[in-house]
Amino acid sequence: GEEITKNKKEIKLNIETLNLKGKIMNQENIKINELKQLSIDLFGNNWIIPLSKYLKITRQAVYLWLSGKRKVPHSILLLLNLQSSIQKKK
Repeated sequence: GEEITKNKKEIKLNIETLNLKGKIMNQENIKINELKQLSIDLFGNNWIIPLSKYLKITRQAVYLWLSGKRKVPHSILLLLNLQSSIQKKK
């Protein structure tokens, strides 16, 4: 009785946690894809080094974003979107 109820609650909590992690990971994948697309548009197919120089960061930081080990900062996407829209107007 009581043990089964406790186990069911734990299982439900684990499922909810996994669902939340999945949503967060999916949002991060969307950011990574946006980073890639904006960077390719701005810097071409070999974009990692030009992006890191433009942002004045290390290539390693970019690789950490791409691997999902670090989150892509929202400010970086805003900056790249702005730069992209400026270039398109030229």
